[in-house]
Amino acid sequence: MHKIIYSENAVQDFEHIVFDLTEYAGFSSAITIFEDIKQAIEVLAYMPLMGVAGSVEGTREIYVRGYRIVYRVSSTEIQISTIIHCKRLYPNFFSNHAFF
Repeated sequence: MHKIIYSENAVQDFEHIVFDLTEYAGFSSAITIFEDIKQAIEVLAYMPLMGVAGSVEGTREIYVRGYRIVYRVSSTEIQISTIIHCKRLYPNFFSNHAFF
């Protein structure tokens, strides 16, 4: 089993997702999507290669409820780099994000 590590950007992304969803769709919807994303990330600990090769070299991606989860795999860790809505420009989005 791999250890899951979240970058600061991924934590901020996750917080923004929950805040925005709470504001526009309600707390219940925000929690449901939060749980779905968190569960998908937890599965990565057991199946780190389940995502597709990412648009940024050395990354992989999974898609959950309209969100792209970008991550890197090492021999012992899954490093969650960012969580962004699929409608956002990618990978140019990373001009303001530090990557592992």
